[in-house]
Amino acid sequence: MHHHATCKPHAADPVGLDTGLITPLAALQALKQELTTFQTDNVGLNPHLISKSAIANVVEAFPRKQWTSCFGEAMVREIELKPWCHTTANEGFIEAILGNELMEPFDE
Repeated sequence: MHHHATCKPHAADPVGLDTGLITPLAALQALKQELTTFQTDNVGLNPHLISKSAIANVVEAFPRKQWTSCFGEAMVREIELKPWCHTTANEGFIEAILGNELMEPFDE
């Protein structure tokens, strides 16, 4: 017996990147991943690797909703609750998050 999986088109969009078919959603998700990978998203490092217009396009699709302050506060709270956590190994990480000038205009 052969079963066919069904899913809504938007649920399948992210899969397109793995099959070589790049849908608009898959492209934005890949770009969002790149921003995070290069720490542009969280601390503003490597701003030369991506244009501000690309950042604006990603933020339009995936609003940050004050991500910088939320993430910074979450890291502070994590250290309070788990002083042994990995975040403590990254000296200056929280200050770098909260001082992210590159993403500040997009954090609304």
